[in-house]
Amino acid sequence: MNNYLQKSQHIKQAADKFLEHKQIAQILSRYGEVIFAGSYATNLMVWNDIDLQLKLPPKLDKIEVFADLAKHF
Repeated sequence: MNNYLQKSQHIKQAADKFLEHKQIAQILSRYGEVIFAGSYATNLMVWNDIDLQLKLPPKLDKIEVFADLAKHF
C-alpha cells in the first residue's frame, strides 16, 4: 500500500478514536445535523484536523446553541 495512504489511514483512525472518546458527534447532534467534510470525510487526511458542519434547525437561536456548546468543550 502507498505510504501516503497508510499515513492517511493512521491519522483517520486517530481522529475516529478522538471523536468517539470526546463524543463530539453525539453532543453536536443534539442541536442539529452533523456533516463531516474535507479530508476526514474523503479519507484523505494528511494533518490532524477534522472539518465538520452543524446544520441547525431555523427555530434554534445560534447564540444560545454556541453558549451551550461552550459548556461541553
